[in-house]
Amino acid sequence: PELVRRSLDELLESGKFADARAEVEADGDGVRLRILVTPRRVIADVRVTGGVLAEDLLLRAIGVQVGKELTEADLERIRARLREEHAKHGFPSARATLLAIDTDDPLKVALRIDLEPGAPQRISTRKFYAWPDPEEPVLRGLLGQYQPNRGDRADEEQLEAADRKFELLLRARGFHRDTVSHALEKDAQGKLTLKVNVRADQ
Repeated sequence: PELVRRSLDELLESGKFADARAEVEADGDGVRLRILVTPRRVIADVRVTGGVLAEDLLLRAIGVQVGKELTEADLERIRARLREEHAKHGFPSARATLLAIDTDDPLKVALRIDLEPGAPQRISTRKFYAWPDPEEPVLRGLLGQYQPNRGDRADEEQLEAADRKFELLLRARGFHRDTVSHALEKDAQGKLTLKVNVRADQ
């Protein structure tokens, strides 16, 4: 065990491997030692093509930056994060192709990300649910100022910002105990309804 531990430590200390582990198998009267390693590669350059979201914000959200380690397992995690991030911003069918290209330095790779965002998911209908009095005239007059509207992309980040902005508007109009939230609901035909819940107490 001590020899195995030293061997693993030496491999990791070389800086060439991100991970190393040992497996021992019976082999006749003795054993066979197998050492499995994950090459350590560092991102030297990142290029994104086909994107519709702000590149700097997207890379930050998925945790990609120059100087960060990259393994084969990381590529699948990045691909999943790209799908999740695009879905959150209203592109549920987005696809991503990732390619790690070798460079002159065996420890560095250039990462290429090719994006196909697909068709945006848009809001077909809006419905408001107001409490405690949905017929309150000032409140009814304000509901139309809530954005996004029909036809806009169903971007969760923008919708959350819209909730907070509408809360501030309500407070400015005298509804000092207000909360605003939303939910997106898709019907069998694929049409998307934005449901906005407004609690506006004076």
